[in-house]
Amino acid sequence: MLSMMPMNRLHQVDLNLWVVLGQLLETNHVSETARRLGRTQSAVSHSLAALRRLFGDPLFVRVGSGLEPTPRAKALAPLVREALRQVEATLAPQAGFDPLGLERTFRLFVSDYAQVVLLPRLLVRLAAQAPRVALDVTFRADAMGEVLREVREGRVDLSVGPPVEGLSGVVTQPLFDDVNVCVVRAGHPFARRPTARAWAALRHVVASPRGGLRDFVDDALEARGLRRVVAARVPHFVAALELVAHSDAVAVVPGRLTGAWSGRAAIAVVRPPLPLPGFSMAWFASETLRADPANAWLRRELRAVANERR
Repeated sequence: MLSMMPMNRLHQVDLNLWVVLGQLLETNHVSETARRLGRTQSAVSHSLAALRRLFGDPLFVRVGSGLEPTPRAKALAPLVREALRQVEATLAPQAGFDPLGLERTFRLFVSDYAQVVLLPRLLVRLAAQAPRVALDVTFRADAMGEVLREVREGRVDLSVGPPVEGLSGVVTQPLFDDVNVCVVRAGHPFARRPTARAWAALRHVVASPRGGLRDFVDDALEARGLRRVVAARVPHFVAALELVAHSDAVAVVPGRLTGAWSGRAAIAVVRPPLPLPGFSMAWFASETLRADPANAWLRRELRAVANERR
């Protein structure tokens, strides 16, 4: 289609002219073309005049009661038919989406916590519904601005993280809520008597993907005149669970993570002796992918997994 004329002339093109030309090439008759298109003969004649100006060629000459295409029109015929076919194809309703036949790698940005909570069950669902789908998962806590740009530009299919307001070009929806809990090794004395003072006296493992030793736990303790000793700071919640499971330290982790941890090293989950804030998680995707059937399907599967109760 584009090869039929220079790009700087495309602004002169009215798609209706191509429809008229396509019909004229089939009927070789103005009145029959008008009948097929539901237009007046005068309107078809005006379109033919515009086509003649556009191509600098008569295109059709009258022979008896009909029209005879010129050599130029005959040469255009297959190009016009193909152009109209392609336009019709782009306007046709999208075929029903079937994940079973989908062969695609989705790029996700998901924290280690959300990976443990969501991905195992998501993989089970994908194996049954879309066995040729793969997940390419990354996490860079220190580069959230860059990640959000990649989400906005569609280079990341889906991201999971705390809600962020007012993101231009990004669509987001809540995924789930969670609470923070204390974890210690199984049989730890703190699990039997979880007082604020006993909590402060323990050695603490801080899980901080973005770095830093201070968090909301310090705020809660200091409001009671207490301070804690940090034994280690690790970037991943899974590492914090491993450390407390094999020591006398304590850590604060998301509640859902402890449910997903069951069956590994024995831990005891303890309700914090002081009120701690909870938090929410949401998914983020590019506005350009909102209507993409495959991306929409993946978002639905992720939400279904998030709504499952262990």
